[in-house]
Amino acid sequence: MRKVLSIFFLVVVVMSFAPYAFAEKQKAFNRIVVVIDSSGSFKGHQYEAIKKVGGLLKKIGEKKERRYEAIDEIYIVSLDARSEVIWAGNRQQLDQLTEKLIAELFGKREGCLYATDIAGAFNLAAHKLDREPMPTDKWLFVFSDLIDEPPLPGNKSQPPENPSPPSSQIRWDRLADTSISIFWTPDQQIMVWEDTLTGKGLSLKFYDEAEALNIELAPPPKARKEMTKEERIVAKERIRDGIDIAKAMGIKMLCGLAIFIIAVILLAVAGNYFARHHSNSGRR
Repeated sequence: MRKVLSIFFLVVVVMSFAPYAFAEKQKAFNRIVVVIDSSGSFKGHQYEAIKKVGGLLKKIGEKKERRYEAIDEIYIVSLDARSEVIWAGNRQQLDQLTEKLIAELFGKREGCLYATDIAGAFNLAAHKLDREPMPTDKWLFVFSDLIDEPPLPGNKSQPPENPSPPSSQIRWDRLADTSISIFWTPDQQIMVWEDTLTGKGLSLKFYDEAEALNIELAPPPKARKEMTKEERIVAKERIRDGIDIAKAMGIKMLCGLAIFIIAVILLAVAGNYFARHHSNSGRR
């Protein structure tokens, strides 16, 4: 009996931790953010950017190990005074977007065209890309001249520098494992951005119109992310919660086993009693 109980207790412990140790493996998928400048100089060119993104995603899909189109997440961000996600869907849904629908989506941003918040758009993209569940690969496509005109109170904008370097407010650390491709940027802007970002370890490249359709996209790098103090605390709490749940499940199963054993014993005693009673009745 002692051996049986020992084996049962071991099974209880293993089953208690099974949900944590053998969780269903997450399906592979890409997460893509497309940032498109909606300022006046680019008005009417947003659909052109969407079609170009469709071609770029086909290049990603051509690689056998990266054919996840059905569950890929795609977000379109309007780059303006208050950058926002104006559309979200998958690859098939992106291909179904029409020029009229794109014009309507960006047409609703008319009240936000007084400024161009580059940092806001990049940080929004980073927020969308760097969150659970984590994708297999992260891609960021930006269509803009990258001239920064941050918003000011009263629907005004800060005069831009010429050339305009990347804002110090951009969270590049959250884009360290993202493949970043940038289009529509003039040479002068490209030079100041490349000079500023040298040494940050980013997978970032600028493309001109001539090479835009013939580019070879490099897969996103795998960033080595160090846990912050807050993340370590959360991780420890999750482990502790898991252990507490496992203990509770073990106790419940042991209680259930005890009740089962008691029931079996009572049934055996009752059966023995009735058997003896029936035997005595037969003798009489």
